[in-house]
Amino acid sequence: MKNLKLYVSIVILLAVPVLHFTFNYLGVYDNQITNGFVWVDNLLHAFVGIACALFILWYIEKYKSNKSYWYKRIAVIITVLVVSLMWEIVERGMLELFTTYAKEYKIYSSSIKEAGTDIFSNLIGGLLVLFIKHNK
Repeated sequence: MKNLKLYVSIVILLAVPVLHFTFNYLGVYDNQITNGFVWVDNLLHAFVGIACALFILWYIEKYKSNKSYWYKRIAVIITVLVVSLMWEIVERGMLELFTTYAKEYKIYSSSIKEAGTDIFSNLIGGLLVLFIKHNK
């Protein structure tokens, strides 16, 4: 199926917000904050990294099929990093402009370290796709 990467990336990108708000509603985030480490957030960020990697690989294969092995890998890494950074800027803006909502819905990074961990988790997801694709 030519568009499988596209479809999987769309499903992931639709599922992540649903999972985020479900976990928030069920108190998973609050429980993990109390315990000192919010791992479910890192998992969701990794899923977004996977979705970004799959999307950019689909795009390159569909519209720029003559690109090299390294071009594809670098494009995945840059795309994942740019999308991750943009999301962290959105989260910071949410915290600054809509503090009540950002905290209620857990759409913010509590520190630079946490934002860095989120970006790293996205990158791990993207690299996982590259690792699996490389070893196929």
